[in-house]
Amino acid sequence: MKKKFIIAFVLLTLPFVSNAQSGETTEAIKDTAKLKCIYRMTFQPDSNDVYNIVAENTFLLIGSKLSRFQTVNSFLADSMAFSPTNPAIKTHIINLTNYPKSRFQFIVYKRGVSIITVDNIYTSFYKYTEEINFQWRISAEQQKIAGYDCFKATTSFAGRSYVAWFTKQIPISEGPYKFRGLPGLIVKINDDKNQYKFELASVTKPKTQLAITFSNKRITSTNKQGFRKGLADYQARAIDVQAQHGSAYGDLDTQRKLYNERMKHRNNPLELK
Repeated sequence: MKKKFIIAFVLLTLPFVSNAQSGETTEAIKDTAKLKCIYRMTFQPDSNDVYNIVAENTFLLIGSKLSRFQTVNSFLADSMAFSPTNPAIKTHIINLTNYPKSRFQFIVYKRGVSIITVDNIYTSFYKYTEEINFQWRISAEQQKIAGYDCFKATTSFAGRSYVAWFTKQIPISEGPYKFRGLPGLIVKINDDKNQYKFELASVTKPKTQLAITFSNKRITSTNKQGFRKGLADYQARAIDVQAQHGSAYGDLDTQRKLYNERMKHRNNPLELK
């Protein structure tokens, strides 16, 4: 029988954090989705294992001034966990074995020149803002992908080189994850080692009003370097942190060895730097 990991929602305070905003309740940005794009994401968790390829569905909501990108499973898990009808909300305890699993918990919001990433370390949520000016090189090469006439473009980002295919048939300068800046929607993009790939599966106009909302509530501000350091610090002592909050079971030395073995095969993050 699988052990059930019960996690209490306790704020994990890390020394790298600055400008704490956990008390903010004002919703900073609101918009309504004009398009909903589903992308199939495939990735290689272990850089040394080319046969271990994992797939997840992701979605991109595009509004007039704001977009939101997230994996489908992380969205479903959040929706279920924080539903007002969930009895666990009253006790602040959630059984994670009952919820959809995703390797990626981040939410990416794009607004103007700013890209806001919301992510978590254990049970605490953080955000950092970047201004990324992608240097795209557009070629004359064309290809039909997913029914769209696409043009090829290349760029580099966060330690990887990427090849993208975009279509002017959907003249919106958007794409999956943090990618944008082309004269059309990105239909397909992958790094040159094919370790990460996003492929458009569908584009629809929502039949009912679909809100895109970014709120600072219960989110602490940091920067990208601070978040990555905090995540590395947590991963170095994850089992001990979980034990302190009652969510690690059995012999801790055994749990540490199992955790460290799992992490050895998760050595290939989307952003290398």
